Amino acid sequence: MPEMTEVPPKVSVLVVTYNQEAFIGGALESALEQRTDFDFEIVVGEDGSSDGTRGIVGGYAQKHPQKIRAFLRPENLGPSKLGIQGRNNFVATYRSCRGEYIAFLDGDDYWTDPLKLEKQVAFLNAHPDATLCSHPATVSYSDGRQPLWPSPLGFSSRPIRPIEDILPILRRKENLELPLSCVMIRNGLVREFPGWFYEVFNHDIALQWLLAEKGPVGFLNDCMAVIRKHGAGLSRLYDSQPDFCWEMFLKLHRSIDRHLNYRYRSVIKEELAEEWRYRARACRRRGEWGGAFFAWLQSLWVGRTGGFAG
Repeated sequence: MPEMTEVPPKVSVLVVTYNQEAFIGGALESALEQRTDFDFEIVVGEDGSSDGTRGIVGGYAQKHPQKIRAFLRPENLGPSKLGIQGRNNFVATYRSCRGEYIAFLDGDDYWTDPLKLEKQVAFLNAHPDATLCSHPATVSYSDGRQPLWPSPLGFSSRPIRPIEDILPILRRKENLELPLSCVMIRNGLVREFPGWFYEVFNHDIALQWLLAEKGPVGFLNDCMAVIRKHGAGLSRLYDSQPDFCWEMFLKLHRSIDRHLNYRYRSVIKEELAEEWRYRARACRRRGEWGGAFFAWLQSLWVGRTGGFAG
């Protein structure tokens, strides 16, 4: 790989990709089209794809050696467990980012505003307490995917918000989503990930909470990205395996609840109660009456009192 400048770039654009030959070129082009008055790098973690993704990424890296740092994994880093595929590639690529800020771009999404990076850096420079900056995105459905998210999403009525505002209940009420391809963070605030991070669904939400506990989050209301929902994407599990997704959300929210030492249980308890109720219904459908009864009791207890500490 060609030597890069020794001066760290202002921004690292983190791109992870696996078997996305139909999309990765568009993602990289949208990153290369960014117009900035600072230096930025594009750090690509290609996770041992079995289609043409590896060749496409390698081609872009050869064409733009001063801009793209491509990590072409000789094999998939795993894990292979459903719902958390690619987590090790994400973490390895994250650790390779050298910029003061990290902007995320999934390999099947793309940016629509060439000034996106410039705008987000300006916001974070102007708000030194903010740990991240997000913005709205258009959602594009294809390959028979049924719309589950409104489009566009991610608008905020306020430019700065505390952690309570991005916990689940308010996010749903206000459509206050932070798609990962819309997020820029301050590098170094999260240096190591806790063990539970490798085992939970929706690592983007987990990362946002890890950052939000360190300071407020910021929002721009410029719509600057397209989020693709297609048959090969991880979000297809919402359609094909809803029971699995609800179970993984329960695991995610219990994990982050423990991580935050239950300080925000009063905010998150409605979400936990709903997820326990869903588990109760799923157990009942499978004839697991003991599990259904336990989950139902947990839903009542969490909803009324905030629940057990664990």
